[in-house]
Order: sequence, then C-alpha cells, then structure tokens
Amino acid sequence: MRIFFLIIIVLLYSFESIACGALNGKGYQCILFKKENDQKKYYTIGDKIFFIFNKKEIHEPFLNKDTSPMEISTHNHGFYNLNVENIEWNKGKYILNKKSSTLLINNSGKFYFNCKFLGKPMDEILKFFKTESKYHE
Repeated sequence: MRIFFLIIIVLLYSFESIACGALNGKGYQCILFKKENDQKKYYTIGDKIFFIFNKKEIHEPFLNKDTSPMEISTHNHGFYNLNVENIEWNKGKYILNKKSSTLLINNSGKFYFNCKFLGKPMDEILKFFKTESKYHE
C-alpha cells in the first residue's frame, strides 16, 4: 500500500514538471477590457501586454524607452504556479484562468484582460514592439 501512495505522489510531481516544461518558450498576449479602482492610471482600456514562460519563470516584455536606441527588455515575475484551473504568479497578484483565457491583475486596482495563447510569442512581440517604437520616435 505504501508503494502505491509513493507512486501516486511521484506521478503528481512529475505531471507538474511536465506541464511546466510544456509551457517553456510559449506565452500569452493579453488585451485590457475592464478595470476597477485604477488609482495610478496604470493601464488604459485596449492596452496590450505579453507574457513568456521561460523554464519555470514568467517574463513580461516591454519597450524600454530609457535606452538609446529603445530596446525590448523583460520584467521577470519569478516562478509561476500551475493548477487545473489557473496559472498564478507574483504571489497571486496575477491569475490567468486557462479555460476562459482571462487574466486578472490585482495590483493598485483590478485589471481584466482577454488573453490569447501564443505558441511562438516572439513573432507577435517583435511585431508589436516594432510598431510601438515607431510610435514613440
């Protein structure tokens, strides 16, 4: 009986490792559709953000306007947690519902994004930030 439980535990841990590894190099494109209590005016409806899974961490690329020439940098949000319903990171401030592809950011207000899974996120990211950099020139 102990061996049976040991096998179950090993399978559960290995499933999470496989699931996290399956996300490596993939990402999400998210567009803001609703916000509540935006005290810092952080996002505007229609804003687009991206997330990339790298190993077991999640990164958010952004256009770094403090460099010359401007370049794409990333903010490392650290490790993410994966369960049946959600992908969560940054101590639960970011919750992505996998079924509805809706992201909730609960940080200085509540921000709701519709997201699209990207198998090759760099193509979309480069295209988006190329357009953004021309806008900021």
